[in-house]
Amino acid sequence: MSKVRPNHEGHSNKSEVRFHGHLFLKGNLDFNHGHFVESEKIHERVLFHKKVFNKNTDKPNLFLSGLVEFGCEALLPHFYLPYFANKYNKFNKIVLGWPGREVFYKDYVDEFWAIDEKYLDLRNYTKAFSGMSKNIDLIEKGMRRYGAVFSSKSLNNFFCEGVCKNCRTSFISLFRKFQCEACKSTDIVNSILADTNFHKQKYVGLNLSFDDYGELLSKMPKKKQTIGIFARNRITYGRNLPAKFYKRLCKNLEKKKFGIVWLGERISTLPSISKKYFDFTKSEYADDLNACLALVSACAGTFQAWTASTRLSQLVGTPYCLAESFDQLFGSGQEGKRINLLTKDLNKKKIIVSNLNDCMEQLDYFADLCADQLEMLVRNGDSSDCIGPVHNTESIKNLIVNNDLWNLI
Repeated sequence: MSKVRPNHEGHSNKSEVRFHGHLFLKGNLDFNHGHFVESEKIHERVLFHKKVFNKNTDKPNLFLSGLVEFGCEALLPHFYLPYFANKYNKFNKIVLGWPGREVFYKDYVDEFWAIDEKYLDLRNYTKAFSGMSKNIDLIEKGMRRYGAVFSSKSLNNFFCEGVCKNCRTSFISLFRKFQCEACKSTDIVNSILADTNFHKQKYVGLNLSFDDYGELLSKMPKKKQTIGIFARNRITYGRNLPAKFYKRLCKNLEKKKFGIVWLGERISTLPSISKKYFDFTKSEYADDLNACLALVSACAGTFQAWTASTRLSQLVGTPYCLAESFDQLFGSGQEGKRINLLTKDLNKKKIIVSNLNDCMEQLDYFADLCADQLEMLVRNGDSSDCIGPVHNTESIKNLIVNNDLWNLI
């Protein structure tokens, strides 16, 4: 059973959550690489650092859990939070989230409680909105002693729920439906993730300011177009390229007269392959998402593979090149849907459709291809998607050539 106890011993900016429990699961299968990640242990206590934007002590508390994967979390300020702030304005709205994410929430909620860095291991047990972390589940349930709670899992319904306008029957679906199963009416509104081209018209931007980051921006390479490298190194799902790939990619980019900065979060980014690059992950700003956005906004383009760091480029309108699998883009995965929802200008993105295992077998070729395609995007404005190492090249090529897939997801 979980116990939630705010720490009121003279520390008004901190809250503490205590748990009593035992090991959860024997292990969690990382289905991409076929191995088990370390078993999740129940934390006896969890510390939050509280930031108050508006004091509403006379209103009841309403907690919203933002302890989800970044790729999904980045949807919240653009689609969910404007609705949330308007509908629940009679509450003291509090978001529970990851450190440094204030920029997502400050315009919509009254307080932001960032979980202490000691507990960032919980990110290894988050998947999309639903997650698989017992600790996060206990946190959300325990907070009910102090107010109403919207769990991270409830966010899944917001993005996946459609409704029939005729009989008001709701339904959960990631794929577009054309008829209500209850009354057979065709007058239906599909969910956000089922009809991205319709719902992306409701996109709400963030109010961003980088005035306080002059010193940070001075770290950018001088007199060169700069490429931001996001080198994924997460435990969850695997899908990480080795340092050998990034060494060849960056060597190619330097030959093309690009400067390079190393971007990402400290906990989930491969260590920089060279000391000559400015490494944001080791800087004093590393825990400030807004600071990372400031750097991305000053880049000519960014590169990333099998990761949702494209959200940062999308936010500030920086061109990005992403290596991703076809299934994640246009199949059962949701990445293509999120890209379509959040990329305001599809001419500022280039996708290299690739299979990770095939790329691992052809690392040098893949690194050369990525460098060339990134240059084509940044310097020539060529945003056409291309095909990288895949074992079913012809079938994917036919799909891309013969369909405007971005209008179908």
